[in-house]
Formats: sequence, structure tokens, C-alpha cells
Amino acid sequence: MKFYSGEINIICKDIEETKMFYIEIFGFKQVDEEEGAVRLENDGMYYLLLPFAENDMLVEKYCSKPEITFDLLVENLKETYDYLTKNNVIIEGEWNEKNGNIVVRDPNGLRIEIIEVDLSEE
Repeated sequence: MKFYSGEINIICKDIEETKMFYIEIFGFKQVDEEEGAVRLENDGMYYLLLPFAENDMLVEKYCSKPEITFDLLVENLKETYDYLTKNNVIIEGEWNEKNGNIVVRDPNGLRIEIIEVDLSEE
């Protein structure tokens, strides 16, 4: 049996705040809106914002409990860290240039891992 990847669903409390976060901070593009849901696209991957959350997320230490996160890849992590800090994005932990990643939270408390990679080969 083969499974194929679909879109990533992001269950959010405030869809407008969440939509603007992904568009303004990460540069995602809105491609559709239907029945209160918003579909975004970034680099060929689709994200469906669903405004169904009724409660705030209880944020615990990263990797302390099972959860699904997604990664965004960047070429310069320090530059990205400075950009995110300037834009008041919640970053977990302190900057450490030895790490090849940082973890941020969206307005719902959902985690996104930002990883530095060499994209010049693509």
C-alpha cells in the first residue's frame, strides 16, 4: 500500500491572525478560501488553516510530548533568527550558532522548526 502526502492542516483559534503570520512572516501565498478555511502554499506544499480551535494550546517543552511539527529550510539561520526576532516571533531557547536549527511558535503556539541547509545544490 502506498500513501501520498497531502496538505498540512493547521487548526487555529484566530484564522486572520494565523493567516497574516504565515503570509507576512514566512511569505506563504493564499491560494483559496472556502467555508471559513484558508489554503496557503509555500514551495509546492499546501497548508489548510481551519478555524476550529476553541481553547489555547498548552505549550510544553519542545519534544517533551508527542506532536507533529513541520520544518522550513533557510540558507542563513543567523539572518533568519535576527529577522524573526525583529518581527516579534516567539523563539524557543537562546540563539546558539552551533545549532543548525531554531524552533518558533505561530500565534496558536504550534511549533515550526527552522533548519539551516545549503540550498545551492537545488
